[in-house]
Amino acid sequence: MAQFHGVTVTDRSCRLAAVVIRVRGKGSNAVQNDGRSGVALQNRGEMLLKYMLQYSDTLNAAFSALADPTRRAMIARLCDGPASVGELAEPLPMSLSAVGQHLRLLEAAGLVVTEKRGRTRMCRVAPERLAAVETWFADRRRRTEHRLDRLEAFLQKDSES
Repeated sequence: MAQFHGVTVTDRSCRLAAVVIRVRGKGSNAVQNDGRSGVALQNRGEMLLKYMLQYSDTLNAAFSALADPTRRAMIARLCDGPASVGELAEPLPMSLSAVGQHLRLLEAAGLVVTEKRGRTRMCRVAPERLAAVETWFADRRRRTEHRLDRLEAFLQKDSES
């Protein structure tokens, strides 16, 4: 009989998770080296199956919220300044309650903050959460540009030879 267990190791903005299978019974004394950290899973009856990246829940929620074009349009409008729910709903081809559902999801992701002013619900962007998304993209862009610069230098060196 096998049981699956997840083991996580924290690393900055994401976690490296390993899917480990734990085997009970005879022959479970196998040694498995994970190849990355040099830690062997000795005499515990465990075997490493796969590594996977798991990003922080806040980043996942932000990207999930931004996956929908309606919510991206709402964020784009709110980047121009605060707006009421009615003002956000005006250009959209949907009911006010549907806009409210989108806003609740954006609020849950931390991208939008709403507050009641009299009878009007005002919405504004939460810049700190958008900054986290922007930082994630900037890190990926910087790494990619560095790799492309190295490739360009290699190709120039190779063409000179």
